[in-house]
Amino acid sequence: MIPTFDERGLLPPGDHEATFDGFRSSVLVVGPTDSEIPDWDAPWRQYLVDQAEVLVRQLWQVGVTEVFLK
Repeated sequence: MIPTFDERGLLPPGDHEATFDGFRSSVLVVGPTDSEIPDWDAPWRQYLVDQAEVLVRQLWQVGVTEVFLK
């Protein structure tokens, strides 16, 4: 699960496990609820997640079991 941003607008340090559906509904894609970021581009972020899922599924098919997205 992807946690919410802290008071500085950052994610807490560390690795955060997530499914692609969880990632799509996370603050990283949909944006913060009290957004002071008027130009948050959720459709572009959705596209990036969709493309990452295509790549990760291909990696899984060839035996890669762990993938880290940064």
